[in-house]
Amino acid sequence: MSKKQCCIMPEETRKSNKRLSNAFADTKQHQCQFLGISEKTHEYEENYYCLLHLPYEVKKDRGLNQAANSEFRDYIRKGETNFNFICLEGAIFSLSSNKYYSFIGAWLWTLSVHDTAIECLDISYSKIQGINTISKSTINRFYLKHCEIGSHIELNNNNFHLMLFEYNYFNVNKKDIRFDVVNYGLIINQGNIDAARFIDNKFDIAVKIAKSKIKTLEFIGNKFFVCPIFFKGEFGGISELVLPELKDYDFSKMPLKKGDRYWEDQYRKFREIYNIAKMREMYLEQSSYFTLMQHCIQKTNKIPKSLRWVSYLYGAISDYGQSVSRPLGWLLGLFVVSACFFWMLGVEKSNAVYLSLTQIKPYSILYEDEPRKLLANLCETKAQNNSTMEFTSIFFLGETKNIEKCDSLVQYKNGWFFAVWSILESTVYIILLTCIGLALRWNFRKA
Repeated sequence: MSKKQCCIMPEETRKSNKRLSNAFADTKQHQCQFLGISEKTHEYEENYYCLLHLPYEVKKDRGLNQAANSEFRDYIRKGETNFNFICLEGAIFSLSSNKYYSFIGAWLWTLSVHDTAIECLDISYSKIQGINTISKSTINRFYLKHCEIGSHIELNNNNFHLMLFEYNYFNVNKKDIRFDVVNYGLIINQGNIDAARFIDNKFDIAVKIAKSKIKTLEFIGNKFFVCPIFFKGEFGGISELVLPELKDYDFSKMPLKKGDRYWEDQYRKFREIYNIAKMREMYLEQSSYFTLMQHCIQKTNKIPKSLRWVSYLYGAISDYGQSVSRPLGWLLGLFVVSACFFWMLGVEKSNAVYLSLTQIKPYSILYEDEPRKLLANLCETKAQNNSTMEFTSIFFLGETKNIEKCDSLVQYKNGWFFAVWSILESTVYIILLTCIGLALRWNFRKA
């Protein structure tokens, strides 16, 4: 122990750690706030620290955690509000005051705030570990900004006027993730909140909001690696709601080997948010969460492959019913390919375009004479080198008539091919036209 001045933290640490460098720049604090209050300092690696600024590992090795927490409580009772850059495990914060309390650049493990009534609690540029709780408290403004959260934070039965979460990283080692349990990064339970805003945060693990009365809830520019947990019945009373967007979700950070149970769980959570958007007539958000639900379906092996392929195709053709231009492009492309196909087989250009155009009319080959005559003539032309060949109509596309009138396709491999081609092409056209109609309807609803 020594009476030398506390350095807060070594100069090289301030420069090498971007989070702490920003904290010092934000606070403009260059000397220990407990100078003249703390009676002794502790030496570690040729630097001196007061008990609250002494690194956690050193306090733990020297058995000083309990003494540090006791000193922390003493400072609160004395009216101290600046707890920037402190390192504490198991600290308890409980008081009633109309002051602003700051924990900037701090290192906190299992912080407990309970039965507290204060004007502002500012935790910024801090590293937070363990299970941290705020319960039964009334805090006018609660700021959590630029923090690294290694486990999770629980907010139980609190009253907030403003709760601002900004530029935080709820981090977890993906090797430690278990998919047989729920992994929470933040739990908001049974609270009364006038406004909760989440801006540009990263969530490796889930956010859960339950049994809370919230007037304004906004998620803007965040990055989610798992779906948040919301409940439809609790979102009806929110006056202003901004849900996470499609681009806010990214599953790439999670381990590649995720079983059906994981994707089924994600599907249910996305469906719940989809129902919230539907209840509130948020059409853009409905589109986003329907897309996310389809992504989960495609990765669930329990679902038949046929249904998963239908989901893939629906996404590829029309972006799950949201895009008009995409199926229209497919339709125009099919029309051009079909016309070129008939033209390469020897049909005149005008007739090739006509044949391709008639396929848009559903199954016109089954009941219109002109396209059947053109195709039958094409079959006959292909077989003209064998003039004695007997043509017998077996693929009836209308009344059976003499082949010389070219009213039906005939027993010839090209006849079968053209008939099947025409039917398949009409089927694809029907699918594309249906997708265009659904997309138009959906986009008119969103407008």
